[in-house]
Amino acid sequence: MTHRIAYLIENGIDPFNILSLTFTNKAAQEMKERISTMVGSENSRNIWMGTFHSVFARILRIEHEKIGFPSNFTIYDTQDAKSLIKTIVKEKKLDDKLYKAGIIYNRISAAKN
Repeated sequence: MTHRIAYLIENGIDPFNILSLTFTNKAAQEMKERISTMVGSENSRNIWMGTFHSVFARILRIEHEKIGFPSNFTIYDTQDAKSLIKTIVKEKKLDDKLYKAGIIYNRISAAKN
């Protein structure tokens, strides 16, 4: 893949028009370093490259106004979300044995799907 991206850049494709997605940060970093060695850091810096999550978080931050979010929004991981649910249950004075964060989290996830 790195050779293909380098080939595209060397043949006039604007690096800004290249999207390269990986599953891990380690793979993304390795790819960035390899491509930078091949085409130079100036060109490699403009490639849309990273994990699915990091690239799309970047797009959301750029397009934040279109979705009604502030540019500094926070993306919660599973633990953050469950912690927030626990806080809400406590603030609403609900029974935390009846309203378990994990179960509520799973129901919200199922509803989103």
